[in-house]
Amino acid sequence: MVTVVGKTAEGLGVYRGLSTDLPLVPAPKNGSRFFAMDNGKTYWYDADSDTWEGYSGGGGGGGGTDDYEDLSNLPQINGVTLKGNKTLAALGIQPADTVVTGTLAAGATSITLSSEAITASSTIDIYTGTYGVNPTDITVATGSITMTFTAQLADLPVKVVIK
Repeated sequence: MVTVVGKTAEGLGVYRGLSTDLPLVPAPKNGSRFFAMDNGKTYWYDADSDTWEGYSGGGGGGGGTDDYEDLSNLPQINGVTLKGNKTLAALGIQPADTVVTGTLAAGATSITLSSEAITASSTIDIYTGTYGVNPTDITVATGSITMTFTAQLADLPVKVVIK
């Protein structure tokens, strides 16, 4: 039994059933898809030849692979083919920023925040929970940043973004 699953944005039919049901699809449009639940294959209708691509009439299409690396025309990111394990750096993608937060206690004048992402060459953005309150001194060391503030009457949220 053929089930109409829906239509694509282009108005093409999307069907499912058994591979032996393919001849029963009523008046398919060129490019319509059929998913055969018995063999897990997807077939495409070719109106020029009035056939389902890969369908030979008896229950299955042509060959295939279950190994991604055997496929041709693999996708790419920034011109790098997605084959095997790739790092963000290998794909030319900058890693996400690291965010470290803390609270400068009321009356305190310094806070130290730690992160492996902090290095002497890091770009660091500092944010506080009170507009206009900024550190008066900053010391960066590998793995930590110490910020000095004027003593505040209330706790002050502090956020450091490491790029």
